[in-house]
Amino acid sequence: MKLPCRIDRIYTISVMIFLCLTILQGTTKAQCLRMYYPNEPEYGFFNPDSVMIDTCDKRLVKDFEKMYAKKYFSIIFKTSPFGILDIKPENDTTTYHVRDMQSQFVDAIAAFTELEKRWGVFSLTRKFPYINDTSLLSGRTFMLRFDSYVKITDVLKYLNSLTSEQSTFVVRMEANFTSSMGVIPLELPKVAGKQFNLDCTSYTVWFTSETPFTISVQKDSNCIVRYPDSLPTFKQVEVIVMVKNASQPARFTIAALNKLARTEVRDSIMPIIQPTYTRQQDTLTVHAPAYCSLKWYYQWAPMEPAETTSTIVMKEYGTYWCDVTFNNACVLKKIGETTKIKIDPTVVEEDLIDGIHVYPNPVAETAILTTNQDITNVILYSMVGAEVCTWNTVSKNQPVTLPVLTDGVYYIRYLLNSRYSTIPLVVKKH
Repeated sequence: MKLPCRIDRIYTISVMIFLCLTILQGTTKAQCLRMYYPNEPEYGFFNPDSVMIDTCDKRLVKDFEKMYAKKYFSIIFKTSPFGILDIKPENDTTTYHVRDMQSQFVDAIAAFTELEKRWGVFSLTRKFPYINDTSLLSGRTFMLRFDSYVKITDVLKYLNSLTSEQSTFVVRMEANFTSSMGVIPLELPKVAGKQFNLDCTSYTVWFTSETPFTISVQKDSNCIVRYPDSLPTFKQVEVIVMVKNASQPARFTIAALNKLARTEVRDSIMPIIQPTYTRQQDTLTVHAPAYCSLKWYYQWAPMEPAETTSTIVMKEYGTYWCDVTFNNACVLKKIGETTKIKIDPTVVEEDLIDGIHVYPNPVAETAILTTNQDITNVILYSMVGAEVCTWNTVSKNQPVTLPVLTDGVYYIRYLLNSRYSTIPLVVKKH
């Protein structure tokens, strides 16, 4: 039946307006997206995922809530919906989709089908696991990658809604894009001999290697380099770089990776003293292979009586360090000297930033924040830039107990002398 002329016109105009608005909306969103940081490591800007920010969003919220990305969403399944998978090499390019999930995983299939309806085509790729994290060895960790840009917070909110006591698949997920300090992580599989200008904040830098190695980082007087508790034989290794002086960017040279023969040092672990923040009567522990011999020094001479165990108590003020020697029936070789730890009652310790002390770090339950001068605008952030808690002021010599946190990397930002600084905090319960 032919519609009356007037109704026909109204219907046609309505359709045209709808189509115009639809086209305009898509064009506007594309025009609004701008790269958050350029990926120019030589100038201190790291954005390997080309994370975008919506410049048309004028809300007074954190930048992270306006960001878009395609990849680096990490998901860990309770049980792999793709069956038992072997550990894959780091450069494995196999992709998995909803259609590859086994039929008994009904809720996983439904959830990821809905994910595809909301944000378009995606794929899952294997994430190379840490060798010392056995929870990842069964092939349950995947990286979620979209074909188109998606709003990070929307995807996180949806995936987090799947993580509950009733859920049978997703147990943990995260987005390794950015924090309030910058875009992380920086994945640099080839770093030998490269030099980087680092911005004056905290960065997490990831190194990879197929063979045993040690890492040497050249630092200037304004900077502190803290190594992790242990360095796996062939996995990603984390080096947290902290800069004291916010007005002068630090220049770091990443030295060549020193390959060690497997017959000499199978674990290839650089000797590390923990903690790096120390006071009198603190316990120092050196982490080194079990087949190494230890020799502790105090004030530039061997300790008397001789200390050869992995743990000592610092009873006196002064400088401590430990020589670590690989020792078996065939080989005697010094593989390293630990960082010198100095405690002095009259000055701020070498490893403290602005007199701020967060301990223990890493922590399993509760950490304490102390300062020898008043600091303001103190904010505890999660790795993805979400505010966990804030303090307007933390007064000197008045310790603050931080809340109990879940496993992960956090950042404490504070204002002192008209500049912001940050301290990383690692929470690991097991």
